Amino acid sequence: MANSTWPAIAKSIQSLLDIYRHKELTLCQIIQSIEKKISTLKNEISIQEQEQQKLYSEIKQSINSIDKATSLEEIRKNKANIRFINNKVNDASHQINKLQQRLNDKNKELADVKQKKITVSRKIYKYELIYENQENPIT
Repeated sequence: MANSTWPAIAKSIQSLLDIYRHKELTLCQIIQSIEKKISTLKNEISIQEQEQQKLYSEIKQSINSIDKATSLEEIRKNKANIRFINNKVNDASHQINKLQQRLNDKNKELADVKQKKITVSRKIYKYELIYENQENPIT
């Protein structure tokens, strides 16, 4: 390269590097935001699963109460309670599935953004090498 064109090229490379570094920083912030959302979703799923386990325990208690029941009324009451709790379990399962789908979507989004960041980081590295090699040519 002719020495007279290098300053203009260097300025262009610096501008590109500034743009790519800003883009990389923005992508890092997006990654952090998505990771925070993923963590929140995992916590929500865990809470829902714990609630579901409590409901299963309540069903088990009602079944045991049926076994120990001494009257038909007690059996009916516990069967009704089991149906009621089972509906809650179904609702909780549906909620967990929705949360799991959102988590899957966020994980995919995270992978996509990380791939974009890798691409930008490679471009930064490439332009830094070009800049450094022209600033300090090997003679």
